[in-house]
Amino acid sequence: MDKVDLDDLEEQSFNAVRAYARALNGRTANKIIHALRRAKAVGVYGDAGHRTRWDEFCHEWQEGPHEPFRTAWEHDLHPYLESYSSELTGEDGLLLSAAAMWEFDEAQNHAELAKCPELIQRSIMDALIKVAMARDLSRFGLR
Repeated sequence: MDKVDLDDLEEQSFNAVRAYARALNGRTANKIIHALRRAKAVGVYGDAGHRTRWDEFCHEWQEGPHEPFRTAWEHDLHPYLESYSSELTGEDGLLLSAAAMWEFDEAQNHAELAKCPELIQRSIMDALIKVAMARDLSRFGLR
């Protein structure tokens, strides 16, 4: 059996942590999307034909920013992000925090690995925005 190079093992391990974090953040983003799809549009974007808050969220990220709506969106989503990040087990919280520290180049700001809810929430928000940016909104538009 060949010896495993410790640097290779470390890189492979961290790649696995990042892949796990992407998957878990994606599942969490899907839960938020589900909630936004169930909420009726409030009509802040005029006559764009949006039916749900998810439609409006996608509009904001693809066509915005529209101040003060961007700030309002961040405020509206904070309870979801806070709830999901606080529900994580200790192990999941550590793994997601490690991945977020790497993703946002924040490792130098932390003396040791610990659960970082703010970074986890930022990662979940990024996953949510990624889905919103990929969504085809061509069926919406000004009437």
